[in-house]
Amino acid sequence: MSAHRRQFVAILLAALVAAPPGSGSQAKPLGVVLETRNATLRATDGLPGTTVFAGDTVVTDHGGRVRVRMGDAQVEVMPESVVVFEELDSVAGATVVHGTVGVATP
Repeated sequence: MSAHRRQFVAILLAALVAAPPGSGSQAKPLGVVLETRNATLRATDGLPGTTVFAGDTVVTDHGGRVRVRMGDAQVEVMPESVVVFEELDSVAGATVVHGTVGVATP
């Protein structure tokens, strides 16, 4: 994926998903894992129900997928991808290091 496309995905996610308000210096939850297969989150198995925080990295293997609910949107990390979830100015987003991400909104 080109750098231009990665920036577009990060901007698209930032525009679609607002992070919930947090408190103080605690890490703010950006979303929750809905479904996972052959993937890791924070270098461990990302089980459904796991909270996603700013700075978390999702890595999917061949045939792997992760679906994360972020506000009203759902982000799907496709096979053989690496994505870092982020927050900037209270807006959630993600940087696609490599691979593919899909975004669905209601």
